[in-house]
Amino acid sequence: MTVVILTLVIIGYIVIATEAFHHINKAAVAIFVGVAAWLLYTLAGRDFVRAEHATDFATYFLSGGDSYNVFIAQSLFSRYISSACEVVLFLLATIGIMEVLNGNGCFDFLSRALRTRKPRKLMWLLVLTSFLISANLDNLSTTVLMLVVMHKIVSGRKLRMIYGSAIVVAAAAGGALTVIGDVNGLTLWTRGLITPSAYSAIMALPVMTLTAVFTALLGRMLPERLPAQEYVARYQGDDAVLHTWQKFTLFVVGIGGLWFIPTFHNITAFPPYVGALCVLSLLWVVNEIFNLRLMHSGKMVMRHSPVAVQYENIQAILFYIGLTLMAGVCVETGVVDSFTRWLCVETGNAYFMSAIGGAVSILLDSVAVIIDSTLMAASLQTGDFTYLPFNAGGIYWPMLSYACLFGSLILTIGSMSGVMLMRMENVSLLWYIRRITPRVIVAGAVGAIVFFVIAELL
Repeated sequence: MTVVILTLVIIGYIVIATEAFHHINKAAVAIFVGVAAWLLYTLAGRDFVRAEHATDFATYFLSGGDSYNVFIAQSLFSRYISSACEVVLFLLATIGIMEVLNGNGCFDFLSRALRTRKPRKLMWLLVLTSFLISANLDNLSTTVLMLVVMHKIVSGRKLRMIYGSAIVVAAAAGGALTVIGDVNGLTLWTRGLITPSAYSAIMALPVMTLTAVFTALLGRMLPERLPAQEYVARYQGDDAVLHTWQKFTLFVVGIGGLWFIPTFHNITAFPPYVGALCVLSLLWVVNEIFNLRLMHSGKMVMRHSPVAVQYENIQAILFYIGLTLMAGVCVETGVVDSFTRWLCVETGNAYFMSAIGGAVSILLDSVAVIIDSTLMAASLQTGDFTYLPFNAGGIYWPMLSYACLFGSLILTIGSMSGVMLMRMENVSLLWYIRRITPRVIVAGAVGAIVFFVIAELL
């Protein structure tokens, strides 16, 4: 049965990695394969439990239980679901915060602030803005937000493809700077493998170097000046119903609250999603107070994020759950533990391991690499981390995160943000490979050198 389960999971990963060619939604594939693999696991549950959880089942049996399936459902399956739900709840909270801020026009100032006729200046402004927003909100929402803003500033398909690529790279790099800006960092944090301050300190120079070098190289593709017909009309103000100070208050509560979450976690020891939900609830209350007098006046302007971002956020959440189930069932078969120990004995090199993770991220979403790596580390039940720095707070985890960032940007199919670029700007995979991939490789390599120097100094 182990062979059958592993075959199913491997096929699932292949189908996920080739979504751009067959157009089968990878979230649907991940959920289906994850659930199907666990159903197969229960068919041979007696053998698996006796081999991997004999002591735990003996305790369960002495307490009155006698069903292997109930033990699997309550003690094993629920463990991975609860682990995934911690990240999902955090994502739901940040998505809600993004909806409130965007719905009240808190980002409307971007269209005015970014207005310029100089192509390279506009690119640097878009990159810097995307980088900073993504460090505070998730990079997928930031990518969609900035692509929408870019549409208000630039017309012309070719220019939008170039600027859109810059936004995707900047948003991905900015998200990797903090634990709240990217699912990968959030996963590592919720599982206790990194601390927010140390992670950001290590990642800062490499991701900023990658972003700066890539932007400089991409700027060479731009004309000397935006043609007059390509330039969108002058900003005429927004139609928001809130005063500027009210927008600013909402912005401070939302973004400031997100930055306070690590401190909240350290003080209370509650999981990070509890802090995120607290921030969302506070922002929600302030939003209701500011809009109370307008609710029934007919003046309330209802703003909604594009359907695309709502769909992609839900897809990202379901995809994460499916990947967790797929990786979890492999762990419970005992194969992951054996493979991890063999890998540690044979390699014992953090750079080599992170390079493998980055290479896999080129075709397979980097979230899958991070989830699998964390479960591989957890499978070492003895706590012996002699061969590989799997220990919490080790340099391996930021290194793996950077490698996954690098790998996911080489092709558009390596991340949800890249897929959104393909859908919203009609960017073909071939055009991206010809125009963007070489620049990403150069910029990522320079950032990797910076990371290597930092790692050696530490």
